Amino acid sequence: MEDCYKIIGTSKDAIYCMKLKHLSEEEIDRFIKEKYEDTKKRLERKISVTTLPEKKEERQQQLKQIEDAYKKVKDGFSRRIYVRELTKGKEINSSVVQTNGKTPFEILEIDEQGLDLLSENEQNEYIKGQKENLLKECEQKLKRLPNSRFTDKVRLTTEIENIRKAYEAIKSEERRSATMEILQKEREEEEKRQREKEIEETYSHISECDVSLIARTAKLGERMAIRQEEDSQEVSYTNKLNQEIRVRKIAKILYCTSLDLKSYVNEYEVRRSMPEEEKVDVVKTALPLDDLRSIEPEGIDCIINKLLSDDLILASKYNAGYIGEIERIKEELNEVKAANYDVTLKRKKLRPNEKEMLAAIIIVEERKQKEHQIEGVAK
Repeated sequence: MEDCYKIIGTSKDAIYCMKLKHLSEEEIDRFIKEKYEDTKKRLERKISVTTLPEKKEERQQQLKQIEDAYKKVKDGFSRRIYVRELTKGKEINSSVVQTNGKTPFEILEIDEQGLDLLSENEQNEYIKGQKENLLKECEQKLKRLPNSRFTDKVRLTTEIENIRKAYEAIKSEERRSATMEILQKEREEEEKRQREKEIEETYSHISECDVSLIARTAKLGERMAIRQEEDSQEVSYTNKLNQEIRVRKIAKILYCTSLDLKSYVNEYEVRRSMPEEEKVDVVKTALPLDDLRSIEPEGIDCIINKLLSDDLILASKYNAGYIGEIERIKEELNEVKAANYDVTLKRKKLRPNEKEMLAAIIIVEERKQKEHQIEGVAK
């Protein structure tokens, strides 16, 4: 959404500072009106001397934009609606310190970062003032409502309760710290969920799995895909983030396609050194991750920095562990010549041989799950 304050010639920070200085709504209204009228007059003068039709039309559109922006912030009521529009869709999940997806700061229409400009006592006074102003506004509305407007009365009564509850959560430095700590954890969790959702939507190809691509045995009719354990020497790489990545082959999945073609996909244990811990994941690919000597430098760079990146390893979890392959990008599509490889999971559809690999992996995984279930029942 466009910044209405900037369009009319001021800023959100300027208005916020006026609130901190306890200026009345009427004083803020006058300040905004002066800025609006000054900006509008300057543009009108430019329009009056513009001769080019295209330029004149462009400036007239800017004038309309200024007029529309002013309507959204011209008084306290309009500004509160504008703030709600800005935060719409940005709410994080409800919790003990939130109400209907809104934090105590949002309910009291307070900028969290702006509070840092004030001392502890000034923060307490400002928050208390916001609570009292909002309560007064709601209570006045409630008095004016006739008894027949029962639903509106309930809504306003609930709003009053939410304002009081929000104030209790942040009225002192101690309570603000505790509330902000909880909110920060929730924001981090929400960001993590959003990231996982985006990665799943971008890289997941599990819906393309077709086990009929794998041939059946003549006698038992089982799909011809088996896992053989292997144990290779661990190799170490360092990516562009200076993060160590250690790779060791632990198995190979052998399979035969319905066209009687024999192939395989490798299974690797991948260890990544993180700031607080070491992450261990298992991924599958046909690439020889434990011996990259047969791959040209640009391909190696793609494997280390893209295929074995945090995003792709997370993406593999939505593909039964399959992390995909790399492929050369056509030269004419490249902006930088060196970056001529990319990961195949970015494709809208997997290549035919990758669909076969994914099918073989799924067959082996499902078979493993059934064996675990049988073992569990036996115990």
